[in-house]
Amino acid sequence: MWPSTQTALAAGFAWYLARDALGHPAPFFAPIAAAVCMWATNVVRAELAVEMMVGVGLGIGLGSGVHRFLGTGPFAMAVVVFASLCAALLVGRRFLIQRPMFVNQTVISAILVLAFPHGGVGAERLFDALIGGGIAVIFSVVLFPKNPLAVLRAARTEVLATLRVLLSQLDHRSGDPNWLQPVAAQLYHRLARLSEARGTAEQVAQICPLRWSLRDATRVADRQAAQLSLLAGSVLHLARVVTEAGQTVTEPTDTAIDELAAAVAALTGGAWTPAASHAQAARDQLVAPGGEVLQAAALHTCVDELDLLIGLAIPPRAG
Repeated sequence: MWPSTQTALAAGFAWYLARDALGHPAPFFAPIAAAVCMWATNVVRAELAVEMMVGVGLGIGLGSGVHRFLGTGPFAMAVVVFASLCAALLVGRRFLIQRPMFVNQTVISAILVLAFPHGGVGAERLFDALIGGGIAVIFSVVLFPKNPLAVLRAARTEVLATLRVLLSQLDHRSGDPNWLQPVAAQLYHRLARLSEARGTAEQVAQICPLRWSLRDATRVADRQAAQLSLLAGSVLHLARVVTEAGQTVTEPTDTAIDELAAAVAALTGGAWTPAASHAQAARDQLVAPGGEVLQAAALHTCVDELDLLIGLAIPPRAG
């Protein structure tokens, strides 16, 4: 409810500032701009607002230039869309991260200039974008910045939950390679969100004054997130080895996988010390008789990555 409340407050204030305080009779885009930028989840909302404002300005400039030389016919419309797409993609590829917002606003603004050449829509849209985007920047950077630790924790929990599902099903699906594909796809999606959250947390801790005190804790949490990505890759490799080798999973391997699943489940709930106990129990089962060399090697890698992750939260005792 709190992000929804922030978004509603930003939209209402943008409407008041543009219409009542600054006299714009129909500032429909100002609350839209504020709401769109504020509702972003795992991205830096201020960054999104800046991209929107720059994109609107670029689109209006391109639209005005094409209108001046080519008019408003079908050919001019095709030219302005092509030019705005090329310009936005070129600029976005070099300097910006959230390119869809930037590209969309550039193209839409250029089209509006040609569609309403004498209505002042371009200038009004730029005015509204500056108002709504500026309010989104103030709200997200100064007044209500995201908690970088909470952003990382939410993304980390999603990855751990997917790993727990994968490991809990692994010893029962060793002869069926098809089950791994949807689980792996979901895991890759969670890892992408984790990567996005890492960038957001780092930027929030650096640019938001209210979050400067969390810089050190954010760096530690970021190292944990990086190690978690390595653990996820190792678990996927283990899953491929177990499902594709065509070998029966022996009792020690089965037990080790169960202990890995229990350790990941403990990490999902933030219980680092019990996770360390399960990781040690998994290591105790690492015996590779006969043809299970690949499975044992993959298990060793998983346990090593898990130990490193736990070690980032539970430092060794002094002395």
